[in-house]
Amino acid sequence: MTKIVFYDVTETENKVFDSLKEQNEVVLIKECISEENTITDADIISVFVSSTVTKQLIDKMDNLKLIACRSTGFNNIDLAACKSKNISIVNVPTYGERTVAEYTFALMLALSRKILPSVQQTIQGTIDSSLVHGHDLFGKTIGIVGLGRIGKNVAKFAEAFGMKVVAFDPFAKADNLGDLNLSLVEIEELLKLSDFVTLHAPLTDDNRHMFDSEMFTQMKQGSIFINTARGELMVTTDLIDSLQSGHLAGAGIDVLEGENLVDLNEEELLLKKGRASKELLQEAVANNVLVKMPSAIVTAHNAYNTGEAIRRINTTTRENIEAYLSGSVQNEVS
Repeated sequence: MTKIVFYDVTETENKVFDSLKEQNEVVLIKECISEENTITDADIISVFVSSTVTKQLIDKMDNLKLIACRSTGFNNIDLAACKSKNISIVNVPTYGERTVAEYTFALMLALSRKILPSVQQTIQGTIDSSLVHGHDLFGKTIGIVGLGRIGKNVAKFAEAFGMKVVAFDPFAKADNLGDLNLSLVEIEELLKLSDFVTLHAPLTDDNRHMFDSEMFTQMKQGSIFINTARGELMVTTDLIDSLQSGHLAGAGIDVLEGENLVDLNEEELLLKKGRASKELLQEAVANNVLVKMPSAIVTAHNAYNTGEAIRRINTTTRENIEAYLSGSVQNEVS
């Protein structure tokens, strides 16, 4: 009997995997994978992006043959360790290209129309419209970094808002954009032109910390930065500096480095001192500072989180596992 272990799984998600329980042993764990909860005799594991599957964990699972990512991204998996042990990795190629694009605009609108401070004014009963003076999206320029499925949907939505669209993607070709009404430009030109810069690129070794102080400085004075892609694409401390200086008017962030520590308060961070790496603690402190900044909206990896998208994720994951059990591998990434 095949042992399948799901990590980061909720009670609602459990029902989607009921069919796998008929002929397999299925273990459901609501926490992320860790040294403490690793099931060492698992044949298949399934994880969300909140779980990091390291070489150390892989080495503990001698029977492991398949990792089913409940996400499109798979940079949370040690690919080299899997390759050395002939472990297949499968993902969910598409589930939230419109979902995340919609969330991108939710962040843009909330920042440009100052919705959160306006709500606070209403709650407090101290209305001062001069403090919540916003601006239109119509006629503004949006710069899209990464023209995958999500980036292309952002471009379509932007056109509907009457925005001008420029994009940077080193792999995109001008003659292969279909009906997209946009201009492909170099990143320097995009930063100079854009009132909004939004990230939709996958994380690679080449673009890690791509958005640093130099990049933020090149952005237009008073522009807004959006990241619903990967936290590692930006240097959080440099973003904080750009917001504090007033160079950037706002930031909408759904992804952070060390985001599993974002809910820790100062006392908890101090308790971790000496038990976590200096780099991890710096990330956690920076995240806590960013969360509290009035010019930033920070959410905890929520852009994908709709009922429709989760159903697509879990259904594809179940189908990926069923295909593997039937002798074929679909949606393999490595």
